[in-house]
Amino acid sequence: MASFRIALMSNIKNNYVVLTGDKNNSGDYLIKKAGLYLLNKYRPDRVLTPIPAWEPLNKERLRLVNESCALILLGGPALQPQMYPCIYPLTRNLNDIKAPIITMGIGAKPKSTYPEAPHHYPLTDQTHELLTRINRESYQSSLRDYYSGLIMQAYGYNNFITTGCPAFYLNEDQSQTENSSPNSIVFSVGVNFAKETDMLHQTKDIIYQMITELDQPVRVAFHHSTTPKFLNTHRPNVRLYDQQHKLIEWLKEHKIEYIDISGSAEQMLSLYSSCSLHIGYRVHAHILTSSLGKPSLLLAEDGRAINMKDVMGGMILNAYEEEGKGLIPKVLKASGLSHRAKPELWREIQANLAYEKKAKNQRTLQVANNLRMHFYFMKSFLDQLP
Repeated sequence: MASFRIALMSNIKNNYVVLTGDKNNSGDYLIKKAGLYLLNKYRPDRVLTPIPAWEPLNKERLRLVNESCALILLGGPALQPQMYPCIYPLTRNLNDIKAPIITMGIGAKPKSTYPEAPHHYPLTDQTHELLTRINRESYQSSLRDYYSGLIMQAYGYNNFITTGCPAFYLNEDQSQTENSSPNSIVFSVGVNFAKETDMLHQTKDIIYQMITELDQPVRVAFHHSTTPKFLNTHRPNVRLYDQQHKLIEWLKEHKIEYIDISGSAEQMLSLYSSCSLHIGYRVHAHILTSSLGKPSLLLAEDGRAINMKDVMGGMILNAYEEEGKGLIPKVLKASGLSHRAKPELWREIQANLAYEKKAKNQRTLQVANNLRMHFYFMKSFLDQLP
């Protein structure tokens, strides 16, 4: 609310209204923190007004938007079939928005870890209406990854540039990791285990193997809330909430330490800054740990994670077996059910960790180089904003 009041009292034409998606998942809070940090640092001539992306623009907010320099749609997997009006309700008539609409680090959300061709990625007519509006602005918009860029290109939207996720750049100097053995590990819990039994088995197996074979202190991190207040948020995932509690009971039974870091970028920063290695399913755990110059092994449970490989590099393993050919797998693919969890993923994890240690964190250093290169494009994007 403080930043909102400052914006109202200032010269409004120096204002950016920033739509953010932080309501539960700690990764969304990290995106918000990083995005506002970058805008504050590289556009100090602008006052920032963050507001929830999932709330429609009421009369007061629409006035604020129309008296600002730009409406910025910040980060997250917002490029979905029903991006407008489900992700961004905005206004019923987009012509009511007079300020330029610009995206910053948004990306697609393919369900499968074997994503469909970009030109087959579905978008509704209303989403095309929003993207057409964004594409015709006088300013470039920014995307998280190249797959998202190829989707835009396939549909004729050419006013977008791949900058990476804003969370890449919280640690701008990308300080390099020391070549030493990890002495603490964080395992990040995914979301697919809540609806797929084989993914639950995979999750438990990896945690158990880490505890018994790596002989290192392990903490299991929940990025989505495990507290009842989560059920009062916008469109809560009740099934995930229930299944997380069942997993917690299993962790307690095996005396495995766990931590809930939802609803906060600070808790996330504290946890991953203090560990030496991350293994797990959360994309922003991988982004944060890697940006801190520490080794991270991401287990891809959807297309977002797979698409990070082209942008970041590093250790990213597909958590699913390759899907079959033919009509039935094609039909199932639309539901994200066309393949099953790898039953022996732990062997791949072991092999990659051993190789990374032998190679003196070669792929971890590769990530640092890739982030430095992509920052050039993020900085260019920030400089050209109105």
